[in-house]
Amino acid sequence: MKKHIIPIMAAVLLMSGCTSVKPLAVTALEGKWNIVSVDGKAVTPGASEKAPYLAFDVVNGHVSGNAGCNSITGTFPLNQPAGKIDLSRIGTTMMACPDMTLEQSITAALANTTGFSKAGNNEIALTSGKKKVLVLRRTAPDFSINTLAGKWNIAELNDKPLKPTADAVYTMTFDSSGKFFCETGCNNLSGNFKTGYTDIRFGDVLSTRMSCPDMSVEQSLSQLLPQVVSYGRLADNSLGFYDAQGNMLMRLSR
Repeated sequence: MKKHIIPIMAAVLLMSGCTSVKPLAVTALEGKWNIVSVDGKAVTPGASEKAPYLAFDVVNGHVSGNAGCNSITGTFPLNQPAGKIDLSRIGTTMMACPDMTLEQSITAALANTTGFSKAGNNEIALTSGKKKVLVLRRTAPDFSINTLAGKWNIAELNDKPLKPTADAVYTMTFDSSGKFFCETGCNNLSGNFKTGYTDIRFGDVLSTRMSCPDMSVEQSLSQLLPQVVSYGRLADNSLGFYDAQGNMLMRLSR
């Protein structure tokens, strides 16, 4: 009987050696993820830092997030093989922060990322070759299209407060189909928007064509909306909208 044991065991080992984990499709990245470790070290944000995260939009190939201080935004190609991803097109805003150590390690890891794989329950690892450079844990989104839905007052444009009058109201309305509508005190603006958590883009902006004594608000909106790349909730529950450098271009309130 012993003569048969070695060949049988060898066959079992050969079969197990041929078993491989199937690479994940890019759709597995959809959603918001907390960054829980960088290069094997657990992430512990300092008192002045935000909890870092990434949010993937796998329909449009866009990634957004925060590296502890600055916002992250960028794109990635969707034509990569399963389990592969190129995050070299990611950038951050340029705010100076008291401690940039965590942020620098995250941005360096993203620049070196070449793939991703399952790392545990509700966790995915971003990898550089065979090395895990970032471990992500799925979390519920803070923002969605429903966060924006409804009518908002345009409270500020480029740090300039707007005060409505009996003859001029300044509002912005979002609907769940991805359309927006603005009242500017003169002409109305409308168009489309796309949002992925804290990332947002405005497009196809159209305007009515009345001539008015003061067209400054609509002119400012027309110039600022194409520059907006992200938004976030402020301490008073209003929403701030920011450009790629982290400058707040618009504030909406209710």
